[in-house]
Amino acid sequence: MSLENLNQAWFAAINAAPDASPQSISIAVFLADKVVFIVALWMIYAWVRKSERFRFALLDVVFTIITALIISWVIGAFWYHPRPFELGLGQKLIEHATDSSFPSDHATLMFSVALPLLMQPISRLWGVILFALTLSVAWARIYLGIHFPFDMIGALIVAAISTGIIRTLSALLHPYLYAPLCDFYHWLLTALHLPAKLFPRG
Repeated sequence: MSLENLNQAWFAAINAAPDASPQSISIAVFLADKVVFIVALWMIYAWVRKSERFRFALLDVVFTIITALIISWVIGAFWYHPRPFELGLGQKLIEHATDSSFPSDHATLMFSVALPLLMQPISRLWGVILFALTLSVAWARIYLGIHFPFDMIGALIVAAISTGIIRTLSALLHPYLYAPLCDFYHWLLTALHLPAKLFPRG
């Protein structure tokens, strides 16, 4: 069996059946489309409320996301892989543009949040939670018929490579970019007279 045949077989096993319940479809739609926004709001909350060391972890996340999405864009620009519905496979239960499916941008973004957090003790618990959540998002996007399983594996690989790049550069990024960014954030809080009880400086 070729890799493409394996990819399609796994897709057929995960994609929603014709008699899938409305409840399972609703859950999948929520996971596929809404979770990424919840994670973005959590990152904003964590930046405001958590410690400086945690902010450094979040900055690792931001730069990992940027790196991963650039790599993902380059892959998509040079190699087009059709989505399942373009090949007439399975059920498509939400609308999606007919751009390249590999790797999944949603999964790339989510894995790029989870993996850097997993790498650091201060944020590891959140990394575990978000990694599990990312797997559910990956399942949902296959279930709804807009991605293949290999799109998710590709996203994980791209995010892992990007995490490695940012960690390799951390000796430069932390003192020369992250520290000044955090100093500017603290200055901004003071300049705006925002209360330290709501916006901790530490």
